[in-house]
Amino acid sequence: MVPEREENLPVVLPRDVQISGKGGSPLAEVASFVNAICPKCGGPARRDTDTMDTFVESSWYFLRYCSPTYDRGMFEPDAAAYWMPVDQYIGGIEHAVLHLLYARFYTKVLRDLGMLKVDEPFRALLSQGMVIKDGAKMSKSKGNVVDPDDLIRRYGADTARLFSLFAAPPEKDLDWNDRGVEGASRFLNRIWRFVHTHLNELNGAVAWRGAAGAGRDEPEASRANPGIEPSEYKDEVTGSAGHATGHAISDSGRTFRRIIHGTIEKVTHDIEHDFHFNTAISAVMELVNALHDFERTSLDGMARPERSALLREAVEATVLLLGPVSPHITEELWAALGHRESLFTRSWPVADPLALARDEVEIVVQVDGRVRGRLIAAVGAQEAEIRAMALSDGKVLPWLDGRQVAKVVVVPGRLVNIVTRG
Repeated sequence: MVPEREENLPVVLPRDVQISGKGGSPLAEVASFVNAICPKCGGPARRDTDTMDTFVESSWYFLRYCSPTYDRGMFEPDAAAYWMPVDQYIGGIEHAVLHLLYARFYTKVLRDLGMLKVDEPFRALLSQGMVIKDGAKMSKSKGNVVDPDDLIRRYGADTARLFSLFAAPPEKDLDWNDRGVEGASRFLNRIWRFVHTHLNELNGAVAWRGAAGAGRDEPEASRANPGIEPSEYKDEVTGSAGHATGHAISDSGRTFRRIIHGTIEKVTHDIEHDFHFNTAISAVMELVNALHDFERTSLDGMARPERSALLREAVEATVLLLGPVSPHITEELWAALGHRESLFTRSWPVADPLALARDEVEIVVQVDGRVRGRLIAAVGAQEAEIRAMALSDGKVLPWLDGRQVAKVVVVPGRLVNIVTRG
């Protein structure tokens, strides 16, 4: 390998290169570039076609994204000052040593040259795991690749996305399982069947915009039944706005609504803070189970408007929360529910803190550090009342028999620890 003479630099790349797609450097097919004169002996030579290492470009591409049409340099300094640093970088663990290291080096060099004002290119890093199949990393060289086109033709893109996000936390390896894909398909079909089975009741319910917590605007009747005059009810305990007509919310309705908004709260936290789509999807699955249970048990003893409104609120929450994961089926269901605007023009749902409020709380009772009972106490109950309940609880008393209570520690709303001595 002989370097080109300095007076011949720069070596300008040809503009008549044909990209064949066959692999290898396309420069190798350009005779005017490859055939050269040896700068050392003056004889015929072949020019190296590997002109630049991959990492030279990948070490600063994110800066080019800030001003892709800029033609007076690598990037526009003002645009880079506005956009950089990158808030969240997501990539494979194999990038940690090479690409990320070089990106930091380039950023600091450009900073020292006065072209950049940031010290680090990325604020946060998430290294995703590998996809494992048959005990090995999925790769073409091993021949263990699952063709996504076949998967999409059989199950649809929504199922493929749902399984991939549900199978494992993003930072862990994903163990590919065909049965898991089938389970994801069954789950989506279960939601589809529920909505279309109950569509008349769902579209006949008096609904509020933002019923799933996306904000309370002006009330509107279902578009499927525009003759209904909407009216809100008030939860007699919390005072929160509900979604039925004319009646205070029942105890079972309040419990179900707490599940709906608890799911919204958990899904939002799991996605925003941890990127844990797997636990977020699991929470939605639990909501769907609760939805089916509520549908069966609410037929007797609950006012029809309340039941219908709560069913709709739960269904809308389910569809909104699954939107980023399975966008096609949720958009279809959103339209079926009578919405003219796209699901993805709606704000992300926000949990109603009043719906999450509890009248009672479960308190764990320990005797000498071991759990011996559980109490249900009113929220805000005084320590003396909780202490008395714990000391008289039927499951706790046998563990106090023949022993002297030395101390009772009460952690309000959570725990009672009874310390004894013989």
